[in-house]
Amino acid sequence: AKLEPHRAFLLARVGEQADITMPELAAALEGATGTKVDPASLSRWLIRNGYRFKKNAAGQRARSPRDPRGTRGVEGTPPAKDAA
Repeated sequence: AKLEPHRAFLLARVGEQADITMPELAAALEGATGTKVDPASLSRWLIRNGYRFKKNAAGQRARSPRDPRGTRGVEGTPPAKDAA
């Protein structure tokens, strides 16, 4: 509810700079309107309004270090001899 009055501003900023970070967006909102908001609140608001963000331009997310498939580029690499 706190962000709804600033909908046009927020969506315009995201449209201008698609890779804007939530802290940058929060600072821009505070500078333009004086409304102070937590970056996490901005993220939740954008997600509720249909925006989704990917980790990289290719749309691939980094895998967990515990993922047995490993990270890209190191599949099939044997573990180090001194690995615990």
